[in-house]
Order: sequence, then C-alpha cells, then structure tokens
Amino acid sequence: MYTSIKRKSSSEAVKRFSNIKITEKQLDFFSNLSLKILKSNELKKFEKLIETHETRLGQILEVKPVKEVLFPDYSGSIKSLGAWGGDFILVTGNDNDISYFKNKGYTSILKYSEMVIT
Repeated sequence: MYTSIKRKSSSEAVKRFSNIKITEKQLDFFSNLSLKILKSNELKKFEKLIETHETRLGQILEVKPVKEVLFPDYSGSIKSLGAWGGDFILVTGNDNDISYFKNKGYTSILKYSEMVIT
C-alpha cells in the first residue's frame, strides 16, 4: 500500500539536511540495504529491511520515523518516501488496513497491484 501524507517542500528538506555529513561506510550500508530491499521476496523480510532503513536514516537525519510520529498504533511497516517523513509513505498491510488510513483522513491510497505491471 502507498499513501500520500502532508506535502512538504523538497527544497526546504534539502536545505535542512544539507549540513549532514554521510560517510562512505554509511553510503555503502544504504546501497547494500537498498539492494536487499529490491531483491526481497518475503513480506516479513521486506518489512524488517524497510524498518531498518527508516530507523538508520532517521538517526542520521535526526528525524523520528514517520510511523513513530503519525501512526504509532499501526501494526504494519511504514517507510518514508519523498521529502523524508512528509510527502509519501510506503505501507505494508492488507485491504482491511486501508480503512485505518482513511479514518485518519488520508485518501490518496494506491495498492501495490495498481502501481506494478506484472
């Protein structure tokens, strides 16, 4: 599932994070993690990987994960996209979970099957 949350200014996000220094080791970590996410074919493994990405990037950027801030009671996994923590999120869940986000006022929701050509 994928949903839009509050729109943030990308230029402001870039400005805010421009002073953060990323080491070569951190770049390698995120590159390898991204490849693992891309290649994962089991939901639980995928969830663990996106949660790791969200947590580690949040530590570097000094920003709390969007799930912690906006959706602490949600049972699935959530990964920030866009201007980190603001524009869009990727969510794991099932059709029943869509109502959770709709009840919170988020109506721009796309299912995986609506985004991917099989």
